[in-house]
Amino acid sequence: MCTSEKENDFNKEVVNSARKLKIRIQNQGTDGMNISLPLQFVKQMAKMGNGISGIVGGGSLDSVELDEILVLAENGVTGEILNIVTDDGGTISISVE
Repeated sequence: MCTSEKENDFNKEVVNSARKLKIRIQNQGTDGMNISLPLQFVKQMAKMGNGISGIVGGGSLDSVELDEILVLAENGVTGEILNIVTDDGGTISISVE
């Protein structure tokens, strides 16, 4: 690997380490929950086999594919990635910032 490739890899890591995965959960009649996790932490959790439900908890997130969200984030996608309205009228949104 040449020096410029190493610098590019380093620059990507610095940018990715500053990025956050944000999860916002709002249920009717409650204060809700806002979670902000460093993207690097989420990547490590994914390697250990934990999905988003393993990080945050909650059955509504069982079907969310963490690997797919991480691929989008690694490819530079930012903003809201997912918005779920639950059966009881609550909302769950996942974004990368």
